[in-house]
Amino acid sequence: MVTPRFAGPFEVSDVVGEHSYRVALPAKLSGVRDVFHISVLKKNHEDASHVLNWKDLKIHKDLSYDERMVRIVDEKEQILPGRSIRLVKVFWQYHGIEEATCELETQVMAKYPDLFVL
Repeated sequence: MVTPRFAGPFEVSDVVGEHSYRVALPAKLSGVRDVFHISVLKKNHEDASHVLNWKDLKIHKDLSYDERMVRIVDEKEQILPGRSIRLVKVFWQYHGIEEATCELETQVMAKYPDLFVL
């Protein structure tokens, strides 16, 4: 299951249709369409744990961005019939701790060896 990610908060600048709104986006997000259906908007609450930290985000022309593992928050050994595998729970750069994912330790070690330095 993919957890929705939100950027913002941004001000609603105009009502475009019965269910769509224009949002005042900063110049850095100029490549993003500024009209959204109401179903993808979320009312701003003081709890910012669900908000994507977009200010230092480098957005590519195709509106994608590079994701980086920041740290390992847990590790465990998964016992399977005839073998065992090591898993690590990793914290991602632009996401909250509740969105940490379990990854194979060997793959994380190959791509991010600096996470294993003591």
